[in-house]
Amino acid sequence: MSPQRPRRFLTALLVTYTVLLLGIGLNLALFWRVGEMADLSDIVRRQRRDGSIYNGLMRGFGEYKYSAYRAAAPAVV
Repeated sequence: MSPQRPRRFLTALLVTYTVLLLGIGLNLALFWRVGEMADLSDIVRRQRRDGSIYNGLMRGFGEYKYSAYRAAAPAVV
């Protein structure tokens, strides 16, 4: 086996992992930038203050609704 084959394989593997990590990193940076990774209590507080809309991609809908109910503290649920 020539020494070029393992080097070529490792280079291709490194490039593949780098592209994969860049994609994940850019996705997380976008989520952080738009406030998707903020604490749910902060999101609900901002929503109640500004009337903004929240479409959660990082968290489940139930978790968000429970946090909104806690913040509103309704007499009847």
